[in-house]
Amino acid sequence: MANWWSRPTDLSQLPDCGPTCPDLKRYPTTEYSGQSRSFNKNWRDQHSWLEYPVTQDAAFCFAYRLFSHTHFSKTEKFFTNEGFRNWKKATTSLKSHDNSAEHKFAMQTWAEFKSQETKDARIQHALDASHTKTVEENRHYIRAVIDALLYTACQNEAQRGHREDSQSDNRGNFLELLT
Repeated sequence: MANWWSRPTDLSQLPDCGPTCPDLKRYPTTEYSGQSRSFNKNWRDQHSWLEYPVTQDAAFCFAYRLFSHTHFSKTEKFFTNEGFRNWKKATTSLKSHDNSAEHKFAMQTWAEFKSQETKDARIQHALDASHTKTVEENRHYIRAVIDALLYTACQNEAQRGHREDSQSDNRGNFLELLT
């Protein structure tokens, strides 16, 4: 079993990055019964969860690797820690993995993670919109205050009145301009 320090560095390490799979013209080949076989990029189109690190020349399951909390069965460990390399049996093995209960659970968990990310983005957008609205309102009030101050200063008028309480008839030039 591979340890975390021996995992390939070109595998996705964070859930929000998604699976990595380089688009190469030629993938490294392996001999099986006298025939050269290699990873097929069409498999990536068929399986959104498929990862392929070039450094290990193996296939991994992104969802199962990052979102599964179960102990790996004998067949599933190839898609998590060791990587799958038997290109001759890849089509059937990928389908088998795709239909496994553990894989389906990991895919559901990944989908929930992505929907939570989307929800968080919507909340952040709403907060940003609210913040922008508050800033605009504050700028409007500040402009009114500055205009009142500039007017009284340019006219060389006093800003304060004798009595500035709410019962006063004349609370001063500054407050009267703002109301």
